Amino acid sequence: MFDSGATDHITGNKSLFSSLSSLDNLPSITMANRSRVSAHGVGIVDLFPFLSIDNVLYVPGSPFNLLSISRLTKSLDCVISFTQSSVCLQDRSSRHVIGTGCESHGLYHLRPSSHIGAVMESPPLLLLTQLGHPSLAML
Repeated sequence: MFDSGATDHITGNKSLFSSLSSLDNLPSITMANRSRVSAHGVGIVDLFPFLSIDNVLYVPGSPFNLLSISRLTKSLDCVISFTQSSVCLQDRSSRHVIGTGCESHGLYHLRPSSHIGAVMESPPLLLLTQLGHPSLAML
């Protein structure tokens, strides 16, 4: 899930990490219910074969996998666009779509797509659809 209020990427699912390290100075996290919990590690999570997120905090017991919007825009140098039903991550320089997601019950979830990462080979109409543009017939 994308979280505009999160300062760090967080997951409670240890199996998501491709690399996980325990450090002495890991931060404590204030959860949404105002409880404070300690991170037990930091590492890399492979979201997709072509997209890895580093500096993800492992917080056992965290019920959510949270992606910090501010961290994503800085680390991936991307633009994140939201509509009422979807989200799109796009590389700022190449304008390639990095990832897409959908809204469910007020939360935006990143979802895998077979088209992402192969945008250069995508037909123009598919690319326009992925970016949320209207069809050519509507223009």
